Amino acid sequence: MSSPGSEGEASDAPTEEGKVEMGEKGQGGARVSAGAAAAAAVVVGAEGSGEEAKRPAGQFVCCICMEPWTSYDAHRICCIPCGHVYGRSCLERWLHRCGELRAKCPQCSEPFALKNIVNLYAPGNMWDGCCHVQGLKAFINSEVAKVHAQCAEQVKRLEEFESTRLKEIESRVFGTNAELATVGEQMKNIEEMIKTKFVSMKEQMERLVEHNATPRDLMGFMEQNCTKLWDWIPNCLRQPIDS
Repeated sequence: MSSPGSEGEASDAPTEEGKVEMGEKGQGGARVSAGAAAAAAVVVGAEGSGEEAKRPAGQFVCCICMEPWTSYDAHRICCIPCGHVYGRSCLERWLHRCGELRAKCPQCSEPFALKNIVNLYAPGNMWDGCCHVQGLKAFINSEVAKVHAQCAEQVKRLEEFESTRLKEIESRVFGTNAELATVGEQMKNIEEMIKTKFVSMKEQMERLVEHNATPRDLMGFMEQNCTKLWDWIPNCLRQPIDS
C-alpha cells in the first residue's frame, strides 16, 4: 500500500515528456511549475538558441518566449479566457506541445482551447509601433539643432541689419555735427563782420555830425545802412566759410 505522499508525487508527474497535467478549470487550479513554464519557453524558442530571452521587466513581451508581441502576423497579441496575454504563435505551439486539444495557461493554469484564443487589436506595441528612446532622442536633438541654426541665422541677420543701421545713424550724426560746426563758424564770422560794420557806421555818423548833418540825415543814413546789413547777413550764411 503506497503512502499518500507517494500517490501525490505519482499523480503530479507528466505521463509524456513536456506535457502538463490538466487541472480543474478556473483560478483555483494548481499553478504550473517553474519547470513547465521553462519547458514552454524552450519549445517555442527551439528554432533559435533554445534559451529564454532575457528582457527587463515591465516591457510588453510574451511571457512564453520572452519576445515582444506584435499587432499583426503570427505572433500577434492575443488573450485566453483567464485574461493573460501572449503571442498567438506561442499559444498555438503550446497547445500542440500539450496535445493540440486543450492546454493550461502557463501563468495561472486555467484550461483553454484553440477556439478560446482571441486576437486583440491594437495600433501597435511598444516595440513595433513606436520609435525607440534613442531614436526619439536623436530626432529631438536633430530638431533642436535645426532650431538653433535658424535662431543663429536670424540673430546674425539682425546683428548685420543693426550694424548697418547704426553706421547710417553715426554717419548722419557726424554730418549733422559737421554742419553745426560750419554754422557756428559762420555765425562767428558774421558777428565779427557786424561789429566791423557798426564801427564803420559809427565813424561815418561822427563825420556827418562834424559836417553839421541834421537828425533827418542821420536817420536816413542809419536806415540805409541797416537795410544793407539785413540783406547782407543771409548772403553770408549761404556762402562757404572760406569766402
